[in-house]
Parts: sequence; structure tokens; C-alpha cells
Amino acid sequence: MANRQDTDVSKVADEIIRYLGAHDNAADTLEGVAQWWISRQRIQESKEQVQKALDFLCKEGLVKVTPVIDGKTVYSLNKEASSKLHRGN
Repeated sequence: MANRQDTDVSKVADEIIRYLGAHDNAADTLEGVAQWWISRQRIQESKEQVQKALDFLCKEGLVKVTPVIDGKTVYSLNKEASSKLHRGN
């Protein structure tokens, strides 16, 4: 069984490979890889998770979506359904 350090190294190695798969001409120093490749990969994965969470909250009616002029979307509390947030209090 792999120890935690081996698992962490494996996760970072996977992130580097995914980055290189998306940017096949990439080349950088250790510092650059840590700052740009890994952080960007994590930000992208984080954004995907946040989008899934927002989609879920919209489906549940807790968050509303408002399109804005530049084509982006703004999310906010659906005040009509906000009583659901206080269940159990």
C-alpha cells in the first residue's frame, strides 16, 4: 500500500501530465511548473467543481442565475427560496 507521500507525489505528477497534455509546447523551471502549471490545473479543476455546485444549487432553487451584457453569468441567492437555507435552525 502506498504511503501518503507517494500518493501526493502521484497526484502532482498526474496534474503535470494533464497540463502537458493540454499545452504540449510548455516548458518551464521548477518554480514555473509549481506556480503556473500546478496552480492553473488546480484552478481549472476547482472551477469545474464550483460550476457543478452552482448547477446543483440552481436546480435546487437556492441560487438564481442572471445573464449580464458581456455574456457571463452572475449567481446570487434566490431570496424566494432562502427559507430552505435555514432548515433545522
